[in-house]
Amino acid sequence: MKRKNDKTTSSLLKMLNNTNDIYSFLENFEDELKPENFVECLNKLICEKKCSIPDIIKNGDLNESYGYQIFNGTRRPSRDKIIQVSFGMGLDLYETNQLLRAGGKAELYCRDKRDAVIIFGLNNKLSINDVEEILMYNGFESITGLKE
Repeated sequence: MKRKNDKTTSSLLKMLNNTNDIYSFLENFEDELKPENFVECLNKLICEKKCSIPDIIKNGDLNESYGYQIFNGTRRPSRDKIIQVSFGMGLDLYETNQLLRAGGKAELYCRDKRDAVIIFGLNNKLSINDVEEILMYNGFESITGLKE
């Protein structure tokens, strides 16, 4: 979900690597260097996916009041809560990482075993509960806070 007129990250990096003047680079690309607002990113994805907030909360196994606080911007969600939202919306890996970046959190990383399970779940359209089962079976920390 690139913003209008955005350069790709690789082209922006290439320009940064080739610049001799950081000040003009920062000035010329000021709009592209601002992180996307989490709630704006979330709302764009909701529109694109044609999701309802109650369905996202239910499918992501989120606490209802906490979920609504995430969507109205009064709660800054943890990485795991963003992942729950992603499962609730049926997002793919790219969209999930986009939402994680917008929330200021680390992207899912395939070399991390727990993240690999989550990526597998996203890629195979598993439910959050199915992913939780795999995580717990392998001794990894729960996404939703479930205990064994």
